[in-house]
Amino acid sequence: MTNINTPKHKLGIAMQQLLKNGKKPCFRIDELRITMASEHSVNPGHLYIKDNNWDYVGKISPGGIMQIMHQGRITPAQKLIVAEAIINPEETAMSYGKVTGTCCCCGRTLTNKLSIELGIGPICRGFWFPETELTDNLNLDLGGLDLGGLSDKIAMTPASEPVMKIADVYRSLNNTQRMICLSMLEDIEGRE
Repeated sequence: MTNINTPKHKLGIAMQQLLKNGKKPCFRIDELRITMASEHSVNPGHLYIKDNNWDYVGKISPGGIMQIMHQGRITPAQKLIVAEAIINPEETAMSYGKVTGTCCCCGRTLTNKLSIELGIGPICRGFWFPETELTDNLNLDLGGLDLGGLSDKIAMTPASEPVMKIADVYRSLNNTQRMICLSMLEDIEGRE
């Protein structure tokens, strides 16, 4: 039996999955923030729409119905962007990132060349949209570090075959390996 408070739209499903994985999701688009209501709130399963000051603007039901409570805090264009995010959050996130240079999932500035092109960073893409596969061959110079065979797995994947999902790669690393990869990426970004 399906719980009536379980989101049925793509944005809600992505946020629900993040909550199950211990994350507190916040989707940032066009000076708005979309967050998941607590399961103990008056509106479990709903998404709350807030402005940049975290003032309540409205909500999105588990069925994807947008209800705006404070019309003066949201423009018609923003309503359209929120409606698009409900239906296609990945494309909305990527478009926002390409236009602003900021990841809509974590709020950080995109600095890596691929992240800027995609409009979203690899970690957020992996957590928010794990079903998306990269089709480019990843060429990471790991400086001879042993990451439990992970670098061999990535390097041996032909460019014509889908590379491991970013979320799978990230999940397969222990905390030390994650820190090494993140610091190496920051070092590589600093050289570009």
